Amino acid sequence: IEATFYEWNNFDGFSMSDATNCQSCHMEIQPDGHHDHSFAGVDFYDLTSPIDETDLQYVKIMELLDSAIQLEFLNQNDTLNDEISINQTLNIPLKVKSFVGHKFPSGTSFSREGWIELIVEDANNNLIFSSGVINDNSDNLNYSDQNLLLFTTWLINEDGDTIREASNAYDYIDKTLGTMSTRFHQYEIFIDDNMVSPLFISAKMRFRPFKPYILNEFNPSLMINVPIYDMHNISKQINIVAQ
Repeated sequence: IEATFYEWNNFDGFSMSDATNCQSCHMEIQPDGHHDHSFAGVDFYDLTSPIDETDLQYVKIMELLDSAIQLEFLNQNDTLNDEISINQTLNIPLKVKSFVGHKFPSGTSFSREGWIELIVEDANNNLIFSSGVINDNSDNLNYSDQNLLLFTTWLINEDGDTIREASNAYDYIDKTLGTMSTRFHQYEIFIDDNMVSPLFISAKMRFRPFKPYILNEFNPSLMINVPIYDMHNISKQINIVAQ
């Protein structure tokens, strides 16, 4: 289940490479020549204290995550156009590219989750479409949302039911983003004449080291201090034109 080394070692060109080993990201060489021994990682953060974005460990985690994922409004064939006609379907293609030397998320991926928050509003700030939106850090995602692009794993027992304890897992469902891989996703929105041009589209990769429903079961007092890291965001304006 915790297969970070395998994910790295099994990728062509990484095995036994000094250029792309664990230390190159997590123990960078400092100006004086020694390695940074903070070994920043997404769950190396004190949950007994309120979130402090100036905390050195938080800053180091964000430095890792800032370069981990890149978003584009793009798929294999198309980019997102600048305009759409009334009574047509707006296709929003999204490309998610990983630059991580293992899967995303990795390690205890069954307790972690990365996801895309997509919001579409019109010129009057009317919400046209949303997916992956939560009100605060302690909210569970809407896992039944068919549009939700989610990266995680799910532990299952011998009967195929999802469980929360790794020690009781028989297998797992892998919904992670592969090592250095790319995922394409598409959203579809019907454009009617009630929408006021232009439309404003924003997409954001978000990540948190603990799923709320798991932490609330085992350590509920810590939930208020779980950070959500915003890794990358993009936006686009679309004009609505008459046919």
